[in-house]
Amino acid sequence: MGASCWPTPAATCSPLSATPAAYAGLAPVPRDSGRVRGNLHRPKRYHRGLRRVFYLAALSSIKRPGSPSRGFYQRKVVKERFTPRH
Repeated sequence: MGASCWPTPAATCSPLSATPAAYAGLAPVPRDSGRVRGNLHRPKRYHRGLRRVFYLAALSSIKRPGSPSRGFYQRKVVKERFTPRH
């Protein structure tokens, strides 16, 4: 995979650290045409097994008490709960 440092934390990685996320279909890809630019969407073709691994890793991290991911998730849940819907 070259200079990528996957699966280490992204803060210490090279720009290639987004490669596994793109391969799993988690990173948005541009759907540009003509004058339209910056139109991002979820890719239709991706590695479903790798996506499942990312999902299970995130889920187990959220369930662990005291983990930074759990704190981030709980802050987002509280923020969503008090955000008015249109």
